[in-house]
Amino acid sequence: MGVFGRLVALSVLGLPSLAASLAPLQYKTIPLGSVKPKGWIYDQVRTSLPPTIRDLTALQLIVQMNGLAGHEHEFYDLVSDSDWIGGDSFYSVLEEGESGSYWFDGLVPSAVLTENEPIKEKTLEFLNYVLDHQDDSGWLGPEVNTTKPRYLWGRYPFFFGAIQLLEVDPSLTDRVVTAMHKFVVLAHEMLVNGEGVDKWAATRWEDFVVVLQWLYDNHPRGQEELLIDTMKYLKWTGIPWEQVFTEELFPKSAVENLTNPFEELAWHGVNMAEGLKALGMTYRFTHNTSDLDAASMAWELVFKYHGRPSGIFAADEMLAGLEANRGTELCLVVETMLSGTFLYTVSGDPKYADRVERITYNALPATLTGDMWGRQYLQQQNQISAMNMTPNPFPSDGPESNIFGLEPNYPCCTVAFPKGWPKFVANAFMVAPDLSSLVNVYLGPFETSTVLAGDNHVTATVDTQYPFSDGLTTTIIADKPFTYKVRIPSWVEGGTIAVNGAPAKPVSPVNGLQSVEIGGGKTVLVLDLPAPITVEQRPHSAIALQRGPLHYAYDIPRTERVLAVDPHEHRAVDLQMEPASEWAWAIDPSTAVFRNEGTGSALPSPIFDFGRPPVTLQVQACPIDWPLAGDIFAAAPPENASCTGPERTISLSPYGATKLRVSEFPTFKSSLAADVEGEGWKNVLVAQQPFRLAIATIYTLEGYISSKWSLLSGHLIALYSELRQICDMQKQDGTDESDSSCSKQSGDTIQLSMALYEQHRVQQCLRRIMDKAVWEPDDTAEFDCMHYDGDYALDRAVDRLALPSGAHILDIGAGYGSTGRYLHTEHGLRVTGLELQKDIHDVAALINARQTMPADAIRAVQGDILDDATLARLDDQYDGAVSFLTILHIPDRAPLFARLAALVRPGGRVYIEDYVRGRELTEDESRRLAKIVACPYLPDRSTYRKQVRAAGFRVLCNEDVSATWKRFTRARAETYARRTDAVPSMVTFYDTVAELFTNGAVEGMCLTLERR
Repeated sequence: MGVFGRLVALSVLGLPSLAASLAPLQYKTIPLGSVKPKGWIYDQVRTSLPPTIRDLTALQLIVQMNGLAGHEHEFYDLVSDSDWIGGDSFYSVLEEGESGSYWFDGLVPSAVLTENEPIKEKTLEFLNYVLDHQDDSGWLGPEVNTTKPRYLWGRYPFFFGAIQLLEVDPSLTDRVVTAMHKFVVLAHEMLVNGEGVDKWAATRWEDFVVVLQWLYDNHPRGQEELLIDTMKYLKWTGIPWEQVFTEELFPKSAVENLTNPFEELAWHGVNMAEGLKALGMTYRFTHNTSDLDAASMAWELVFKYHGRPSGIFAADEMLAGLEANRGTELCLVVETMLSGTFLYTVSGDPKYADRVERITYNALPATLTGDMWGRQYLQQQNQISAMNMTPNPFPSDGPESNIFGLEPNYPCCTVAFPKGWPKFVANAFMVAPDLSSLVNVYLGPFETSTVLAGDNHVTATVDTQYPFSDGLTTTIIADKPFTYKVRIPSWVEGGTIAVNGAPAKPVSPVNGLQSVEIGGGKTVLVLDLPAPITVEQRPHSAIALQRGPLHYAYDIPRTERVLAVDPHEHRAVDLQMEPASEWAWAIDPSTAVFRNEGTGSALPSPIFDFGRPPVTLQVQACPIDWPLAGDIFAAAPPENASCTGPERTISLSPYGATKLRVSEFPTFKSSLAADVEGEGWKNVLVAQQPFRLAIATIYTLEGYISSKWSLLSGHLIALYSELRQICDMQKQDGTDESDSSCSKQSGDTIQLSMALYEQHRVQQCLRRIMDKAVWEPDDTAEFDCMHYDGDYALDRAVDRLALPSGAHILDIGAGYGSTGRYLHTEHGLRVTGLELQKDIHDVAALINARQTMPADAIRAVQGDILDDATLARLDDQYDGAVSFLTILHIPDRAPLFARLAALVRPGGRVYIEDYVRGRELTEDESRRLAKIVACPYLPDRSTYRKQVRAAGFRVLCNEDVSATWKRFTRARAETYARRTDAVPSMVTFYDTVAELFTNGAVEGMCLTLERR
């Protein structure tokens, strides 16, 4: 049905005469400037530093306002000579006045949020020029001639920018609102007459509806019926999105070979991104909940049939299906973010906010250079090069569409992309329509100051490195009580919230929101939002990996070549990027391990570039044959790929930081996983406070544990490190000395029961290799490499210590010494391993000698850390220390931590993994901890932290690993229960620990400390 036909239908239906009213919003946005970026997001949108500060701090590379967005008005003719301000520049084909209005819409919030007064003045000049030149008919923007008829679409972004300026400066209200109402009268007349609607306005009518609804809600001036009447004419003269977004008619693959039952541009990607909000906006003036249902269906259809793991959908001009080498336009990215936000305000459905957040932290930064001086027109999920592609995989776009530059392919994205980050920030907080509650919709480092009902002045500040950590600390200061709500993303598992220092409790969101009743004064909320690694199935049996809000990809090392330099701005260049290393990998997703190398310090800036984010996934991979399609872009991921070389560990980075990447992988079965018995690899969540440590990967080899590093390393190696104290306590209590967990004395030597170490295996292994002159690490791996998840976890510990090669550390509860040997071999650290048990110490010293460890680098010391005689055999001070599940066996913590403080130099770090009490213990639980686990004393987290602080340490990082250890101990208990040769005490031990973790009596904690 054409425009005239729809107008006839509208007249017949009598829709303009219906009652003028709008359905209420679920949430209202806060005026621009009331929400501000903090931390790393401020770095993303910040203005130029004054030279004196820049010289003093050397903080930043150039980011958004120091990049292209903040300088377009100086040299880019579509902005500096825009026809919106009397110039001659406009798009030659798509011209509807959008270049200047796009720029204005994005730079208003950018200038306000970064407090960039020069740019703000530029936007005011733009506004004043447009308002000063509004003609008597009400038309705003570039005037028309025979080659430029009046089309409505290009005005809409201008209105968005004008509304934002009005919010910042209320003195502009009368002038701006008067001009808008005058334009509405004209637009209504044009629509009634069948004018102003071309193919672009027909698909983007919903943007004008947003503007009209803002006027209705805030400044109707008695024109409610005219405003709603105009909304209805817009809908009926535009694309019928309620028909496009149906299962029957919606395209389920790339559309170039399909017949479009609608006008051509209904399947255009950016039009569809804007059209996603149409039915939500329609609901407000129809009051039909079926429109909300249709909007939800539209959202699902787009991402089901064209969605990307990066959160966005594919359309290289037109909808492009699911293939990883097809493109997504940058304009589409920012418009989808805005549509999702509008839909959330109307419906309150958390799925919209979840996806907007994922798009923002993945797809948006991925298509911009780190310094934001270059942008792509199209991004690819598997993007192995960014250069002129001939032939290219984009049927409707040019071969240069994925290079990074000033305006590759089409110029629209150059002026449209700047609104992405600042509008995301501005919408991070919303309020209930009755102003009874404040809602933190998008998670990140933000601050808001607003006034709620009853003249309640409220400030909320979120301190976090999210999405590069899982912890958020929100400080709220309020005059009066109110309800605070914070979105809990759907990907969170095991999230907790603590209020004003009280014990953390599981989050319990309703419709995605956690509610907290806030009193007057100061309130501090601590959120911990861990997430598992998840695997997304993709076409061709490929997979993609996610964790929390971040999608991960292999960041291909690259070389860059400048193709062109703008004659007026040398920083505006077109960049070609080519791969500098192998990219054709298959991965085993079951081996994925999460690492966070951050220590709470400031993130690097810019954060979204090669090697910059502190979080990665480590995964086993092998090279494969992966053909090209064309000459320089990857074909679809090959199915049933075979390894062409040895497997190795590769690092996957957050998708947004990658410019060349593979993010949809073929799979293979790792040789490590191939040896697994039973269920094989088990991915286990390792929670973190304030940021997450790892996704641990548990595997059990037939007959023994075989991994270079185990979360229970210290536990199995140090389980009896203080058993002498336990046995002495039992003797004092009258306990029978024949108890199997205690030792018999023979002269001055303590002969300990080694049941939990399965000593027979140690003896068997040593007999097999004793004749070898030099031992390899694998020779003793079956008993001394009890450390779970070896390389990854030990590397992580080194990251926490932040020590250079050559630094000297103390390993407390060193066991057979494999930790020290690895840390020296792989990281160049010198390690002194302190072990209480002489039996174990002697074996450690033997292995050190047979592996030809240099005596000045690896040293094994036997003794009690609290014994002065032992102290005399240690160095005066160490650069750092580690302890894995050893301290839990030592009840007297004050002298222990004091001794540790004395052994570590000021400024040195200590990394500890240990048990803590999760709740009050029953008498039976305390007894079993002491007798079976050799843990006679167990403080809670708060007490533990107080104890280390009292000894002279500062807590840099307090990480919760309870969820991981609960799953790990349960899996290990099941493994030993199945083994026919398992020592009974091992079965009892793991059954006990698994039960205590499962019922919340015991929790896991990792501490990174700094010696004051």
